[in-house]
Amino acid sequence: MKNHGFLRVCAVSPRVYLGDIARNTAQIIHSIQNTDAQILLFPELCITGSSLGDLCTQPIVLQRCLDALRCIRDASADLEKIIVVGLPLLLADRLYNTAAVLCGGNILGIAVKTPQNEDNRCFTAEIAETEVMLLEEAVPATAALLLDCEAFRLGVCLDKNIDPALLQAAHIVLQPSTEVSLVDGQQKRSTRLAQYSEEGVCALVYANAGFGESTSYHVYDGYCAVYERGACLAETTRFEREGSSLLCDVDIEALAYQKRRLRRRRSLEAALSWGFSPKTYENLLRPLSPTPFLREDETYLEDMAAMQAHALLSRLKKIHCQKSVLGLSGGLDSSVCLLASYLAYQRSGMEVQDILPITMPGFGTGNQTKSNAADLLQTLGLQAINIDISQSVRQHFQDIGHDETLLDVTYENAQARERTQILMDYANKIGGIVLGTGDMSEIALGFCTYNGDHMSMYSMNSGIPKTALKPYLLYLAKQISPACEAVCARIVGTPISPELLPVQDGELQQRSEGILGSYELHDFFLYHFIEEGYGREKMLFTAKQVFKGRYAEAEIQNTLDTFFRRFFNQQFKRNCTADGIGIYQVGLSPHSAWKMPSDVYDSLWRAE
Repeated sequence: MKNHGFLRVCAVSPRVYLGDIARNTAQIIHSIQNTDAQILLFPELCITGSSLGDLCTQPIVLQRCLDALRCIRDASADLEKIIVVGLPLLLADRLYNTAAVLCGGNILGIAVKTPQNEDNRCFTAEIAETEVMLLEEAVPATAALLLDCEAFRLGVCLDKNIDPALLQAAHIVLQPSTEVSLVDGQQKRSTRLAQYSEEGVCALVYANAGFGESTSYHVYDGYCAVYERGACLAETTRFEREGSSLLCDVDIEALAYQKRRLRRRRSLEAALSWGFSPKTYENLLRPLSPTPFLREDETYLEDMAAMQAHALLSRLKKIHCQKSVLGLSGGLDSSVCLLASYLAYQRSGMEVQDILPITMPGFGTGNQTKSNAADLLQTLGLQAINIDISQSVRQHFQDIGHDETLLDVTYENAQARERTQILMDYANKIGGIVLGTGDMSEIALGFCTYNGDHMSMYSMNSGIPKTALKPYLLYLAKQISPACEAVCARIVGTPISPELLPVQDGELQQRSEGILGSYELHDFFLYHFIEEGYGREKMLFTAKQVFKGRYAEAEIQNTLDTFFRRFFNQQFKRNCTADGIGIYQVGLSPHSAWKMPSDVYDSLWRAE
């Protein structure tokens, strides 16, 4: 099995026996030898206990710390693991608070803490040497230690305030800590760690001193956590009496991809280059959401509504326009566009009657969507213009010599283009603009008719993926009325369809997800392809983990094949689309978010 760019890390805060160096060392070695991770981080001064005070200056303590470091190094010599342990070290006749980085029987480097406050009593403030002798080895030593491990760059820093240059350069930053617990301190710490990982576009692994430390003056909580690009991937509970630890898989490949995309420049050079190969694991130990565009609370929906309203009103004001025209099918996309526009007009004091929905039933219009549209308009107090397109489409078939019984792409696209022609011409007639209703998922797959629903005068939903539209529609309806909520709940449950093939007994025969595969899968693929740089194999690996038991492996694979095939061969539609704002970090605008030639080969992403 191939490694897909993940690296398993472990943050450990063992139960400390203050001053009992032998016992602490035995615990550290046990953790190293019995933990299935390739990087292990222990807290600051974990070999002695961080609250030992002036006893750290005692010669016997310093000698036993050196002996302990030698034992840990030798015990892990045959393991392909990077281990970071904290201890006081006497270097060039000066005492330092350090973290030693070990791997394969070698000491790769020493990170030195810049002491503050009472730490100055024991430890030297700065280290003048860039290389020191330790256990008969010449070892790099610095406050911000950076190691180049081939597949990733590893940073180690004991200071609470991490050097920005280290954050920019490293893919993973390890922070051993001895942070005391105070009221409100956890929230501030979590915010700080998240901010560091977001600013550095990196993973931040944190391990704090815990149970067994002196409680003469302070309490230490043993908190361990892994943050990645602003999000907490894993964390332990605090104040565990038997110590705490956590395992988590960091996506070093995605971090490198993001740093390249953001053009992060390194101002800090690695102190040492070291060959290190990430292992392969069958199962991932990291949270992976099946719906990466969704959030836990409604604040993102509030932002979405505010952004759409601001964009629409700014555009209307700029072009001295009051009226908006949209095609209302009674499906998800057009309903979102209608409600978002309605709320924007209402809150700005504009006349909501200047929003002009047009229903255009045709050969594939179902009873359910027709009923949805009528009921939705009733809750809003709006009237729709109803234009049946059947006759005009049949005339068009005659004009171009198309057999109406041939239900091919011409049959379908002629209807979509007829609807767009009506919308455009009616908008011209009343001096308004056509609001596009197509969403980002459809744009990604090119599931729209070129110069049909592909085109509008302003694209309202182009920055919103299909999976986000359902909670967003319900949120918008909640702002309007309970009656509107009830109708929208029905719309959310209606199968998604372009409604271009004939109905049978008033029921839809054409289902978008029956053609394309699940939009939930497509949005998962879209997010990780654009935002994380996943290739086909990595996408399959993660999707099988996330959707196990929900979709068969064959369905996942077939949908992924559809995603890549359509994403590449439909780029020509994205290269000439209407204006529309970005909502998420992931976007497909050819002007500001995603630039790609229409005629690139997709062989690197196809199944072999």
